[in-house]
Amino acid sequence: MHAALEQGQYRFLLAVIAPMATDAARLASDLETELRNEMAENGVELPPLDLGAGGAP
Repeated sequence: MHAALEQGQYRFLLAVIAPMATDAARLASDLETELRNEMAENGVELPPLDLGAGGAP
């Protein structure tokens, strides 16, 4: 732990950040679904998603 933060502060930060991360993941999923639905309705195909090796050669 960082010397400037006490355990209670870390627990508070985690209690705030964890639900925000969950909400962000849910929003991203909803947006992806919406995008796919819009593209399907308009006859547009998404290219395959290739994440590769994270930029490694």
